[in-house]
Amino acid sequence: MKIAAWLGNKDESELLPHSIAHLRSIGVDHIYAVDVMSTDDSREILAAEAGKGDLEMLDLDINTGDPEAEHRAAAEVMDRARARGMDWLLFCDADEFPLPRTGRLQDMAELSDPACDAIAMPRYNVVLGPGGPCMEFPLGPASYDRIIVHYAPPEGQRWRKMLQDDPDMPWIHVVPNPKLMIRLDRVTSVQAGHHALAGERAGNKEDDGGRTLRARDLVVAHLPFSTLPRFATKIANIIELHEETGTPWPPGQAWHWRMFQDNAAAGGIKAEFARNVTNQQEMMRLQSAGGLRRVSDFFDDET
Repeated sequence: MKIAAWLGNKDESELLPHSIAHLRSIGVDHIYAVDVMSTDDSREILAAEAGKGDLEMLDLDINTGDPEAEHRAAAEVMDRARARGMDWLLFCDADEFPLPRTGRLQDMAELSDPACDAIAMPRYNVVLGPGGPCMEFPLGPASYDRIIVHYAPPEGQRWRKMLQDDPDMPWIHVVPNPKLMIRLDRVTSVQAGHHALAGERAGNKEDDGGRTLRARDLVVAHLPFSTLPRFATKIANIIELHEETGTPWPPGQAWHWRMFQDNAAAGGIKAEFARNVTNQQEMMRLQSAGGLRRVSDFFDDET
């Protein structure tokens, strides 16, 4: 069974070497690095990695305002992966780290389920403490008890509504939508953002019509915040994108990007970044309320 990965990237040179090394370590056979007009060192990193033979770099220009650009890029990657003999395609960005229970994607039970067309990989935001993210590289099963993520029950509650109901809640506390793995001989189209198949609603469901199954042996550690310079670059890119194209996503998508931009404009980039830092006192409060989990806890629940 061969697995390919879509690796989305926009100015993530801080994380990109870790992302590539991690995908290789968990059993990804071929990486399609889709770069969105990076201006940092990302393209040099990708060019060097492409020389190893298991990574291809593709360009995605969403500044054109073309709503179909991402869909065309996804279709091209799917076609390339099929031609290469890949069975599955995993979608992730450079700040998302899929963590299989055993450390190997190929051990996931859903991959051999004949009823499964796609796998929804539950995704959780890594806690940003005063000293940095609660996660260290390299990643593997031995480190899962040291990776702490925000786990805001009830899981599956729409995070946008949570933030609208409680404007003081930092975005990092919510549980974002899952990401997909798709069976290439059955799936031809996915939604923008790669959270659900075309025509389906993204969410943390156990079984979505018999087509998309929720992963039981894998979670995705999402690292939206790590350092202030990286966050400042993200804000600058959001501002530039909105100035050039307005809102290049379907209604309701990437809403938090606009929120980050507005909050940073109102209170400053440093203040918006600091809002998402969890100090020791808050960490203890969240822990007692069930709002934090170690990655190893997800797998202990199944044993």
